[in-house]
Amino acid sequence: MLAIHGLSGADIVATLHGIGKATVIKVSKTGRFSLSKLGVGKADMKSVEARATNFICATYIRQQNRILL
Repeated sequence: MLAIHGLSGADIVATLHGIGKATVIKVSKTGRFSLSKLGVGKADMKSVEARATNFICATYIRQQNRILL
């Protein structure tokens, strides 16, 4: 949950342009994009980066689809 909070922005961190907490939570609830390794020091960073990138891309795709509908 902390990763979701961090990715969707907070008072002291940057946010993704046009992506709110609701979109991030909806993408997270699909279960397709695990962020469980985010913040784990011994995790393979390439894997963590790939998962985070896929998650962020999914939020933008979801947002774009919502706008087009």
